[in-house]
This record gives sequence, C-alpha cells and structure tokens, in this order.
Amino acid sequence: MDSYTWDLENVFSNFDSLQKEFSLIESMVNIFEKRDFFSSLNKEDFISFFSNCELIERKIKKNYIFCSLCSDIDFNSIKYKEMKVRINDIYKWFNSIQRLHKEKLLSFGYKKVVKFIQENNLNCDFQIKNIINYKKEELNRIKNEQICKENINNARNEYRKITSQLIFEPLFVNNKENN
Repeated sequence: MDSYTWDLENVFSNFDSLQKEFSLIESMVNIFEKRDFFSSLNKEDFISFFSNCELIERKIKKNYIFCSLCSDIDFNSIKYKEMKVRINDIYKWFNSIQRLHKEKLLSFGYKKVVKFIQENNLNCDFQIKNIINYKKEELNRIKNEQICKENINNARNEYRKITSQLIFEPLFVNNKENN
C-alpha cells in the first residue's frame, strides 16, 4: 500500500517547515507590495518585477499543491485544509498587487512598453504575452462593466415603463373589502 502514496517528506519534512515557508512567502509578498518597480521604465526593475512574480507564484503553488496532497491523504487533517485556505488568500492578495504594478507599468503606454522590451533585447515573450493578456483582460472588464450598466439601465427603464402603465384598483373602499 505504501508504494501508492506520495512521499511528501521530500517537499516539506513536517508541518513546521511548511509554516516557515508560508511565513517567507508572506514576507516576500509584503516586500513585493511595497516596492515601486515602475517609477521609471528601466531594464533592472522590469526584470526584477517579472522574476519576483515567477518566484513568488512558484512558491505559492508549491505550498498549495503540498497542502492539497496532504489533505487528500488524510481527509481528517484540518490543519492542511486551513493552510490551503490561507495560501489561497495570499495568492489572491498577490494577484491584486501584480495587477496594480501592471497598471503602473502600462501607464507608460502599451506601445512604449512593448517598444522598451524590444529595444532592450529582453527576450521575454512571456512578459509581452502577460502584458498583452492583462491589457485584453482590462479592456474586457471595462467592456463588461459598460454592458452591465446598459443592461441595468435598460431593465430599470423597462420596469418603469411597465409599472407606469399598471392600474391597481383599491382593495378596500370605505373600509370594506372590494370584491
């Protein structure tokens, strides 16, 4: 039976080592949040931003997968399930910070950023795709918000039109029920 179980001790020897790694990730995300990567557009900050993104994301995923496997092995283990939730929360936090940094990067202008990448021979197709995808997501989000607002306004106007045409007869006339 042991041949069909995962040997997770190679990843983290115990729960304490997992918690230490989690604390490290938390502090990395804290530092990442406070750092101003894009006060100007320069090669070092650009490379630092994307390499930090990759490193932190890899650590978060490693922790998440480890906790998932541990909770799959021992269904009654609440500590791994709780840790998985905490890791998921930190991942959401990290993604929101990334989004803010990318918005600041794109404040230089999309074309200027792509040109900067090409001129500096940054050989980072992944980063370009990442920026392009972010730009598309942002445009889709804005478009969806506009569609939702239009739908809400259309529904509100339709409701007003319908309710303004309704005529309700009074239920009571002179304190007697109207049948």
